[in-house]
Amino acid sequence: MLAEEFLAKTYRAFKDTIASNIHLVQYYAIKDSIANVQNIKSLAYYQTLYETEKRDLKIETQNSSIDILHLENENKTQIFLFSALVLLFTFWGDSTSTVLLSMLKKRNCTKSVLSKTYKNTRARTYADCKRAARWRRATNYIA
Repeated sequence: MLAEEFLAKTYRAFKDTIASNIHLVQYYAIKDSIANVQNIKSLAYYQTLYETEKRDLKIETQNSSIDILHLENENKTQIFLFSALVLLFTFWGDSTSTVLLSMLKKRNCTKSVLSKTYKNTRARTYADCKRAARWRRATNYIA
């Protein structure tokens, strides 16, 4: 390319316009083809960049849709489990409440028996301590 330009200038200096014009035309032809190749490369680069960004945006949109669907599915699962527990406690609670009431009644009865036994034991222990104290005093007088 630079050689064609140099030859065109040289022939012009020698006043050979025909040869100068031939080399000048070849110079511009080479220069235009190089510019076209560079334009095609830059066009291909920017088109690839555009397609890549477009694909990345599509992937990001799909990932966000997947996340939304996952959250919706998780919410539905939680609602289902909560509903199942409510139903379980509703139907199971009726029979369980009667069992719990009977257990509480037995416990209150046991509590009253235990408190009576505790009171009797405490009275006996107090009486035994009194007897032991009297016995010690009596043995101290003897000794």
